[in-house]
Amino acid sequence: MANLGSLASLPAIVVVVEVAIFSSFAAAQLRPDYYASVCPNLEGIVRYSVKQSMVKSPISAPTTLRLFFHDCAVMGCDASVMIISPTGDDEWRNHDDYSLKPEGFQTILDAKAAVDSDPQCRYKVSCADIIALAARESVSQSGGPNYTVELGRYDGKISTRNSVMLPHVDDNLDSLNAFFYTLGLSQIDMIALSVLTKAVQGVDPSMHSMAKLAAVVVVQVAVISPFAAAQLRADYYAGVCPSLEAIVRSSVKQSMVKSPISAPATLRLFFHDCAATGCDASVMIISSTGDDENANDYTLKLEGFQTILDAKAAVDSDPQCRYKVSCADIIALATRESVSQSGGPNYTVELGRYDRRKSMDRSVRLPHPGDNLDNLNAFFSTLGLSQTDMIALSGGHTLGAADCGFFKYRIGGKDQSMNPSFDAQLQGTCAKQNFAFLDDVTPIGFDNFYYRNLQNGRGLLGSDQVLYTDERSRGTVDFYAANQGTFFSDFAVAMTKLGRVRVKTAADGEIRRDCRYPN
Repeated sequence: MANLGSLASLPAIVVVVEVAIFSSFAAAQLRPDYYASVCPNLEGIVRYSVKQSMVKSPISAPTTLRLFFHDCAVMGCDASVMIISPTGDDEWRNHDDYSLKPEGFQTILDAKAAVDSDPQCRYKVSCADIIALAARESVSQSGGPNYTVELGRYDGKISTRNSVMLPHVDDNLDSLNAFFYTLGLSQIDMIALSVLTKAVQGVDPSMHSMAKLAAVVVVQVAVISPFAAAQLRADYYAGVCPSLEAIVRSSVKQSMVKSPISAPATLRLFFHDCAATGCDASVMIISSTGDDENANDYTLKLEGFQTILDAKAAVDSDPQCRYKVSCADIIALATRESVSQSGGPNYTVELGRYDRRKSMDRSVRLPHPGDNLDNLNAFFSTLGLSQTDMIALSGGHTLGAADCGFFKYRIGGKDQSMNPSFDAQLQGTCAKQNFAFLDDVTPIGFDNFYYRNLQNGRGLLGSDQVLYTDERSRGTVDFYAANQGTFFSDFAVAMTKLGRVRVKTAADGEIRRDCRYPN
């Protein structure tokens, strides 16, 4: 039998996958007969193992379901919740989640041991698929339906406690809906899922409801929705607002004349918008209660918001275009213009997004300025972006500045990866003002000097410099530092992929008349 004691005795954002958590490619590989030729007795083995676990403990079933929900809801159905980190930095040790019980872990460890005891199956079945099967067996052996489980998942390689952001026990309906919305789940789905929490806390819910929960989680909901992505195209507004791109181009040009930080502020706004709940302009919403995405993000500057509001006003001043173009699409276009008019690539922007109707502070989870490579990769993987995409997008830091509070912990000889002369320079800068340029060579020009700075130990943020200090990403940094054209090309590809994240449609969005307020 596998030993749970080791799980408790050993002192991550998750899963560095090459595609979206629930990408159309990944969904296509899932099928019930995935292991038919390599482990034909898989389901029978797991069924019997779970039965034994349920005999040993009456809470085996609900705790296994809870484990499945936690695993899928954090960074994807990848068994990262099972990982033990030698530093104690893993999902299941997050202090906000005491709902994970030893019985759930033991059920999976026992099932895994049983599967690997079959010579045909040994080391051929992922832990993620065993969790999914064990969750189904927990449902069916408790009186629920014996539904089909799609198989073919791979296991994540990383787990960190910072990746865990789950519903709170005192959340109101808006907060619950906001969280489950990020998983592609509706309010009805959320209500069904809520039964799980009561099961783990000791209430005896209907196992039919628990089965519905499992079925909901099993559904492969795309982060980059195939339907939403299909609606995006460069000529989306050709028939209703033919001058759209020229109008936005002119407006952004005027904004950049007014303020040198218009471009980086707009670029930051686009990343924040897409990374939080999808490219839906929710970052623009002003909530009467102050509970909106930009409430606690001091990296968002007024100049970025004003650039979008001015562009929206310019678009709506054209009678052909008035109230026909979403704020989300205006942000995407204004960002491209901010990049290209600063000397960067003039890439094609896909259009057709709708605006989200809500904005909530709790929906915001962004990379930290001190993140290491594993944390950065894990975060960007949740957006369907690879390490190469992440490094290319980080090149956006060739524009703009950061407050001293974001990097002060590195200066004064505290970070050996920082060039000593740069360290001294930053100490002097922060003594006189509260910010420093991310790229002090060409701070308002979009180029590849950001990467050259990293080569010389002159990365401002820890999360910047780690791209060079970590050997796993250094090669890409070196390549971009020597090949600006390739950087521009990869940046354009990554921005296009970012622009497809959780795009809203007419079914779950609107075209706002005022970007600051839902209609």
